[in-house]
Amino acid sequence: NNLNGGHVGKIRDVNMNADTGEINFVILGKSLLGIGEDTKIAVPLEALEIYDDEISLNVTLIVSEITLLKAPSIAAGESDEEFRVRLQNYYCAAPEFGKGMVGSEKC
Repeated sequence: NNLNGGHVGKIRDVNMNADTGEINFVILGKSLLGIGEDTKIAVPLEALEIYDDEISLNVTLIVSEITLLKAPSIAAGESDEEFRVRLQNYYCAAPEFGKGMVGSEKC
């Protein structure tokens, strides 16, 4: 969901650092115009608010969908770590990124 409660997409994959076990980023599947196959978009955890109500996980995107749609994709030959850094730098530049977050050391 987005901050207005509208459906944005589904988390399709999670990219983890094999050495540390930390999540690098998630892959969000978003159907453009509500039709067709998912467009896959990488999103750092800091761009999401995650709530566990013991029945299900509820995830809210805290950046605008325009920011989301302009997000970079992984380049040929780029490592997951290099992409994570580039992705983090992109989202850190978004004015709404990290609103309400306490103690984020990523930006």
